[in-house]
Amino acid sequence: MKVLKNGKAAGVDGIARGILKCGGMVLLARLCEAKEWRLIGQEQDGTLLVSFVAESSSTGKQCTCVGQYLRCDNQFKVVHVFDSLVNVVQATLNHTHTLLGYVLKQKVNPFLCDGDGASGEEAKVPWLEVYKPYLVAVYSQGPRAQQPRDLGLERSHQIMVQFLYRRKDLDYTTHKLLVLVHQEAALHSIAVIWVILYMEILQPELDGPVTSESLVRAFTWAQWAPTHQALYYIHYRRIQASVEGEPKEEELSPTLSCLQFHDDTPHETVLNIPLNLPQLPRSGGILCGVYEDDPVPLRVHDCSLDLQVVSDSRGVVCICHHYLYQPVKPPVQAEGGDMSNTVHFAYSVTLLHHGCVIHCVVPGIPWSDARTMKPTFVLHGDQHMLVYAPGLFTHLLDIGLSHEPCCHILTSPHLPGMPSHVTHLVPLLQTGNNVTTVDLPSLDLVSLAATTAHLVDTFRSDNSLGNRLAILHYFLVHQGDFETVAELLMPVVERPLDLSVSQLLQEVLIGGAYASAQRNLPSDAAALMLLLPLTSGVPAGELHVKVNRLSMSVTQEMLWNTAMMLLSPQQRVVPYRADMWTRLWEQLTKKTGKDRPRFRPSQVADKLMVSLVCYQPEALSRSSTPLSPGTSLVGSGTLGELANMAAGGRGKADNLPFFEMESCTASKQEHVISVNLRELSMHLLKNTTKQQTPLHVHVVATQYCAAQLELSRLLCQLLCHCASVDARQEQEYGFAL
Repeated sequence: MKVLKNGKAAGVDGIARGILKCGGMVLLARLCEAKEWRLIGQEQDGTLLVSFVAESSSTGKQCTCVGQYLRCDNQFKVVHVFDSLVNVVQATLNHTHTLLGYVLKQKVNPFLCDGDGASGEEAKVPWLEVYKPYLVAVYSQGPRAQQPRDLGLERSHQIMVQFLYRRKDLDYTTHKLLVLVHQEAALHSIAVIWVILYMEILQPELDGPVTSESLVRAFTWAQWAPTHQALYYIHYRRIQASVEGEPKEEELSPTLSCLQFHDDTPHETVLNIPLNLPQLPRSGGILCGVYEDDPVPLRVHDCSLDLQVVSDSRGVVCICHHYLYQPVKPPVQAEGGDMSNTVHFAYSVTLLHHGCVIHCVVPGIPWSDARTMKPTFVLHGDQHMLVYAPGLFTHLLDIGLSHEPCCHILTSPHLPGMPSHVTHLVPLLQTGNNVTTVDLPSLDLVSLAATTAHLVDTFRSDNSLGNRLAILHYFLVHQGDFETVAELLMPVVERPLDLSVSQLLQEVLIGGAYASAQRNLPSDAAALMLLLPLTSGVPAGELHVKVNRLSMSVTQEMLWNTAMMLLSPQQRVVPYRADMWTRLWEQLTKKTGKDRPRFRPSQVADKLMVSLVCYQPEALSRSSTPLSPGTSLVGSGTLGELANMAAGGRGKADNLPFFEMESCTASKQEHVISVNLRELSMHLLKNTTKQQTPLHVHVVATQYCAAQLELSRLLCQLLCHCASVDARQEQEYGFAL
């Protein structure tokens, strides 16, 4: 790192630049020699903890400092200064910002103990890396020198510490510190007394014994969720494995559990779900003894398992697992590549709120590149998860609560504004709608988002039908942006002989009608949206896409009875208290019971293919045309009323190059709409619940058919525009035109 000149950083890390800009001239003077910035922690309130090396003003020697950076207020404060250079791998602040817990990583010789030296073969033994946690009081008047308190733990296994945050805590004399040691976990209660210092300002002093409580006896992986104050961990449980005709055998299976902590009640285990993790031994053995210190998000694990849990307060819980493997038959590599040195880059996302798993495999990645790649999993808006692998891909997974996962988008990694040097992005806690990540090697703050321009470019350059349907679904259902949809379809309809044109137009009709009906429905009829057609693609089908000469595939499979792995609301410590887990339970219980399929537009198409051939409107009676003037079988309303409902009262400004209304008792258009309305209404009536009435069915079916009519008009206008036909200027209509 270069030294600061005139208050400006040259080559300074991204977070350091933000810190130095907010510190003022006094802070700039103190930290003008600061270097080796490192992110070592993140708290529930958005506080970032960083360590850096600076020159001590008293001794003139270099020392390690710990600073607190408030992203929301853009403020920075030095909270502790060490006497020398130390390796701080992780730190945490309590909710009152008065106590600092940190972990030092040191190298020791196991034979050098109590001052005894090592000689001979003992001196050749490699030094051992050990972790040691400490506690120290933080003073508001600056980094006051105080002797840190050793917690008496020294382990070769990885150690991380985390203060529990309390929203309702009024007693500041006791604080709880979670100490996570690989293969064990404990909860420490720290007694604090308050003394008067600095003109009658209360300051904390550590006093009294530190009591501890064992939480988990052994775990192979753990992650702390600061937003929800929950601890996820993987341990091994015994399961019964039996084969017919043979005695039962017990084996250990990896299980993901979650400890939920509360302000005023004891903690509780709310989740126990068995996992199928490739390359993880079922007997609980350790494949790798190398630790990767991940303070953000706070995880305790070795290099044998790369797993992360992404959750949301609405009840969205995603278990994201990244792994590498080499199949029995090596994949076909590009020209000049060595097949023996390639692996499959894969990940899986288990969606607990949907009870399904999404698998993605990218074959043929060189081992030298794959072993350093770390995918980033982050929620993108309310309905999607963005998976980003630098230099490899960007995936936008449709995982929201509004409907089942169905339309996943696979794109290139070249996002607009993405620096080329990023290698490992980790997401920070979201403070708004933007997703902010930090590149750990450089500490640059990077905004991660799939922009409209990037998706438009992907649609135009990609020939995969499934990917193009997913992009149309994204803009129609999730964004409601028909202008962008029209922009995407313009070059498509100019090539009408392309085999994919008809299915793309079907997607616009189905997805656009669904989105339009969803926006106009009353809240008490929203449950019937689960029965309406959503997309023309196969919801759980396999998607194959080729990006940058790399083939990648996404598959999806269902889980069996996910609700059984959750603690029900009546079994909680405080029954029916609303939180993320009760919302997840409600989401899963909606999916139980009989299978209620969505309506298939092909049902109407099959019947119309036959009925329109022998259609004779003059021979039809009034009773067989439900949408003829008068009361119909399904409800009341004429084609004109449906057309007015679809047009929204805007008049006839958007003319069509044909006569939309025929001068007969029952036109073909009316016949098509009436059959569609009748079939949809019958499907809704058969699959409706007790809470829904026939009136709700009529409202939903009518709104959906009206939306279909409006989307048909828009598509006709788009086709006319591509054919350079202006209906307002043409004298002839219909086929003569």
